[in-house]
Amino acid sequence: MLLPSSLNSLRIRRLQNLKFLDYTGLQPLAFLKTLEINCCNELQCLPKEGLPSSLSSLLKPKLQKRKGKDWKLNCIEVFNDLHQELKLLQRFEISNCNDLTAFSGRRMHSPNLTSFSVSNCNSLQSMPEHMNTPNLTSFSVSNCDSIQSMPEHMHAPKLISFSVSNCNSLQSMPKHMHTPNLTSLSVSNCNSIRSIPEHMHAPNLKSFSVSNCNSLRSMPEQMHTLFTSLETLEISYFLELESFPNGCLLHNLKTLLIQKCDLFTVHNDWGLNNMALLNRLTIIGGCRKVESFPDEGLLPASLTFIQISEFPVLETLNLKGLQHLTLLKDLQINCSRLQRLSGEEPMPSSLSSLSITGHPCLTELCQKDVGEYWPKIRHIQSREINGDII
Repeated sequence: MLLPSSLNSLRIRRLQNLKFLDYTGLQPLAFLKTLEINCCNELQCLPKEGLPSSLSSLLKPKLQKRKGKDWKLNCIEVFNDLHQELKLLQRFEISNCNDLTAFSGRRMHSPNLTSFSVSNCNSLQSMPEHMNTPNLTSFSVSNCDSIQSMPEHMHAPKLISFSVSNCNSLQSMPKHMHTPNLTSLSVSNCNSIRSIPEHMHAPNLKSFSVSNCNSLRSMPEQMHTLFTSLETLEISYFLELESFPNGCLLHNLKTLLIQKCDLFTVHNDWGLNNMALLNRLTIIGGCRKVESFPDEGLLPASLTFIQISEFPVLETLNLKGLQHLTLLKDLQINCSRLQRLSGEEPMPSSLSSLSITGHPCLTELCQKDVGEYWPKIRHIQSREINGDII
């Protein structure tokens, strides 16, 4: 079949008997920008002679073991062999390639690559030691159970998003990252990873999320110098985390979520009250010995939203610790043993929404007009106690 030379996008799908791509049929396609190959289970290789030099997007090549031979075709070897010719290549995505075990060579230099994605390659064990991708903006590795390490050195000055997920054998992140424009960093479900790199140049990082990384024990000691622009920090199922490095929470932080960190507890040494821009605080679980919350002076006056859940022994909400929160609008507490609102002061006058799920006795204590705690909450527009709207 002759293809029109003006073709700019070619998708090849579900050709079960396709084993080779014909170089002579592809080379005249001088305007081809996107080539997608998917669900072609017998495809053994890309053309050794090369692909059209105009190609800027190569998606999902699924290359398998050649029958009757004693070698495995390495998808990335093909890419490395071709990328010098494909100087316009901007997007590379590879998935469901279970014969892929490693990148060939220690270095990857792809001057125009903007998007890099590897997923569902369960035999892949490592990445190149050095990645030099000056135009890369997005990097993603997911569902690669055998991979043990990321590149040691990553030079990606335009990188915006870095995401690693569901890589249970991964032990280390890049040791040296030159990513001055990185804004989003996410690591999830990587149960063998042991540390977050201390030498990460990411002055514009705004969102940092770590979840389900059971071997991690601490956050970087110099968080305040590594992530000077951080606005959102989310930490979930970080089973060994006990606290943050003293004084290392960030002054530009606006949202802080700490969820299911069993050994974690909150205390004044953090300097939480000095975080003048923090407006959303969520703590779910942990704090096993906290019977009263919050201590006076613990929380910053900038908070507009607080959610506290699953503190196992919390019995007292200390209203004195809330009095200076003149911007607080929404307070949500779900702690089954909570039974007291201590202090003579009412809740902050700015509060417009209150939801408490605690000990059953609170239902009577907060009863409209007659409950002991009614004067402390009657000015709040929306009130819900143990599921009852009052």
